[in-house]
Amino acid sequence: MDKQCVAAAGYLSIFLVPTLFVTGSALDRPWLAFGVVIIVFPMARMVFGALPAAGSPEWRESVATALDHLPVVFAVFMPVVVLWGLAHSVDAIGVDAGATVGTALSLWMTLLFGTCVAHELIHRRDGRQAVLGYALAGFCGYPALGMEHLAHHARPGDTRLAEYPLRSESLWRFTSRRLRRVGMDLFGPGAAVWNPRVRLPNPVRTRASHCSRRPSLWLRSGCWEGWPVPFYTSRCAARWRSGSS
Repeated sequence: MDKQCVAAAGYLSIFLVPTLFVTGSALDRPWLAFGVVIIVFPMARMVFGALPAAGSPEWRESVATALDHLPVVFAVFMPVVVLWGLAHSVDAIGVDAGATVGTALSLWMTLLFGTCVAHELIHRRDGRQAVLGYALAGFCGYPALGMEHLAHHARPGDTRLAEYPLRSESLWRFTSRRLRRVGMDLFGPGAAVWNPRVRLPNPVRTRASHCSRRPSLWLRSGCWEGWPVPFYTSRCAARWRSGSS
C-alpha cells in the first residue's frame, strides 16, 4: 500500500463516530461515542500532529475519485447504523436514566458530525449528491442547513442580515440576531421555502430536507428537536405486551 493510500485512509475517520455509537449500543455502553469525542478526540493532535504546512497532497486520480465518493457512502451508512443502534437501545430508553442520557448525548454527537458531511454534499455541483446532502441534514435535525449556509456564502461580509457579526457586538447578540433572521427566512411571511410556486433549487431542496426530518423524528430521539416520543411509546408497548402475556 503506497503513501497516498495510507494518507487518504485518514478520511475514513468520518465513519468513526457512528461506528462508536452503534458499538456502544451493542455493548450496552451508550456513553461510548460521546465520551470518545469529548475525552479522546482533543488529544488526537498530540498523537497525529498538525496538518503539514504544505496542506493536503495532490491526490492521483484513483485516490481522488475514491475520496469523492466517500461522503455519498457515509450519507447512506450513517442513518442505517444510527437507526440500528437506537433499535438495539430501545428497551433501556426511558427506564434507565444513565442509558437514556448517554444515548441522547451520543446520538447528538453522532448527528452533529453528520452535518459536516451534509455540508460537503450540499456544496456539490451534482444535483443528486446535493439533494442527498439536504436529506442527510434533515435526518441530522438541521433541515435549514443548505438554505442558511448557501445564503451565508452568497452574502459575504453582510452584517445587516447577520451573515457576519459586527465588530462591536457580542457572540450572544450576533447569535440571537442570526437566529431571528434565519427563522424569518424559514417561517416568515412569504418564505420561499414553503411557496409551492418557487422552483429554485435551494428552497425546493430545503423542503425535501424538512420532509426527511419528519419520519426520522419517529425513528430516533431527536435529542435537540423534541422529546424522545418514539422510545417512550415503544417502551410502553413493550410493557403492555409483557403484561398481557
